[in-house]
Amino acid sequence: MQWVENTLFKTASGGDIVGKSNESLILLVDDDHVVADVLSSWLTAAGFKSVVASNGREAIDKFRLMAFSAVVLDVDLGVAPDGFGVLEEIRRENLDIPVIMMSGTANVHVREDAIQRGACAFLVKPFEPESLLHLITASTCGAKVAERASPLAAAGNDLKRRR
Repeated sequence: MQWVENTLFKTASGGDIVGKSNESLILLVDDDHVVADVLSSWLTAAGFKSVVASNGREAIDKFRLMAFSAVVLDVDLGVAPDGFGVLEEIRRENLDIPVIMMSGTANVHVREDAIQRGACAFLVKPFEPESLLHLITASTCGAKVAERASPLAAAGNDLKRRR
């Protein structure tokens, strides 16, 4: 089986890097149990701990109960809320946590929508383990979402540069 890598990055302007350590707890959200198990085993092999949620409601509940370093979130979860609904709930409560969205759909509009709504990166399934691990540990997911996602913040930064 050949895996194809297809990622869309959102460049960070700074912030903390999620470290590779046993304290790094990742929320992994996918309704496909096989995919969730494979991703969880990749994370474990890389020294991370993961908590799996198989639907949007479970993901939101677990997010509210535990402190996560990052979220890996499928777009299509089978039942409401979908990945975008989960992302909206996460962003209401935490603007800083890296959220990496993924989907089996290679539609560029879905990828752009995910980034626009506050995901720091997007992966098209299937992908290599290194792609996911790089996104979790890289600074591409370290910037504050409020600064990246807000057109007003972007305009304000542009004005600051002109002065």
